[in-house]
Amino acid sequence: MDIKRGTIVTFLLLLLAAGCGGGGNGGQDTASSHITAGWNNYKISAYDSAISEFNKALTLNPTDSEASQAYCGLGWCYRQKGNCGEAITKCDLAIGRNSSNADAYLAKASAYLSKGGGKSDFEKAVTAANQVLIINPSYSFPYDSNINYLDVYSLLAVAHLNLGNYLEARNYVDIVLAKDPNNITAQRVDEILKSINQ
Repeated sequence: MDIKRGTIVTFLLLLLAAGCGGGGNGGQDTASSHITAGWNNYKISAYDSAISEFNKALTLNPTDSEASQAYCGLGWCYRQKGNCGEAITKCDLAIGRNSSNADAYLAKASAYLSKGGGKSDFEKAVTAANQVLIINPSYSFPYDSNINYLDVYSLLAVAHLNLGNYLEARNYVDIVLAKDPNNITAQRVDEILKSINQ
């Protein structure tokens, strides 16, 4: 009886261990599963957990596409944590693995804009944001439905405003407000531009 009971307990423990899946990846320990877990953590603002998952993905011989996604995820996480320098570095690595990664270009543009170290940073923000629109003119960020091409235009408006390119800033603000009159960023830039022109 004890031997049978021990065998049954061992069997149940093996089943439970298999079901645990090594940390929530459904029993899979692949780059793809860690990338999925990373973005799931990103979506709930668990950035440190997301960073851990993306880093794990990079240790599992990812394809170029997977590595680009993992580095991109790291870029977004570091951007959200306010570490703009690290965000830019990770985005550059993502773009190096996939030059069509619009998500990485947007995180890079946002990081340069937030860094705001001077003319060079604002120019780099413009370059990266323009690349997003070249890759996908109707861009939408897959991990946050509130971020889309209008936010890219808003970012461009802010960058151009900081560069003193008021006509370009006005152009982007008008595009955004025509489609989304309640866009707060565009409204603020609009107010500043009106005050400059008075």
